[in-house]
Amino acid sequence: MRSSPEEAVRSIVRILGIIGEPVSISDITNALPRPEAVEALAKVGDDRALEAVIGRMPEWYRKAGGLDHLDVDDFVRKVFGYFGEKGKTKLHTTLRKGNKETKIAVVKILAALGDPDSIPVLLETLESKDSSTNAEVARALHRLKAREAVPKMVTELLRTQDHEERTTLAKAVLELGSLNDWIQIYFHRPKVELHRGPLFDAAIINCGEEAIPHLTKLLQDSDPNAQRIAAEMIAKIKRGEKADTDPFI
Repeated sequence: MRSSPEEAVRSIVRILGIIGEPVSISDITNALPRPEAVEALAKVGDDRALEAVIGRMPEWYRKAGGLDHLDVDDFVRKVFGYFGEKGKTKLHTTLRKGNKETKIAVVKILAALGDPDSIPVLLETLESKDSSTNAEVARALHRLKAREAVPKMVTELLRTQDHEERTTLAKAVLELGSLNDWIQIYFHRPKVELHRGPLFDAAIINCGEEAIPHLTKLLQDSDPNAQRIAAEMIAKIKRGEKADTDPFI
């Protein structure tokens, strides 16, 4: 039985990857963003191959969702495992200098790799003027459990007006942050509007007695509304009430 042209291309790409000769890079690049071509270039492993892979990762991510047989994160870890330390260095450089689409793809890669060494460059990128990039960075930092990122995430959360970015940052701060962070966000004026977002008021109440000294200070706040809310929270805590912090209520 004769193979289809597409299967023939896949077979050639697999073979080229196993041979691992740099002279085949141009041929393999023409088959990107097929997973077989990405892996073949990773097996070649030189600088040209790395440049080609990173340059086409935005397109690869767009198409990866339709590949039911592929575990995206496992595949990314496998591919960049071939490139080693130089791959990570190149990703960091690209994150600082790439365009929006490439930056978002690189952030997804760094999140999949799960390397804490990437946290500083992700924090730098959180200062981006693009909300979509910032939202992806927030997801990555959340996934990396980067508690050191919380102060900057809180600052960005209070600044941004973008719904996706605000909600993504809020979810991260709710898990990684502390009582002080939650009070700062919940009592911030103007109020941080979160539609179906994390419930910071519930998180504060669930801190129990620990929250009372912080809330007591707010009874002297210049904003009567803040005074009222703080008093209501204190009353709930003293009654032993607990609140649901499900972020999708």
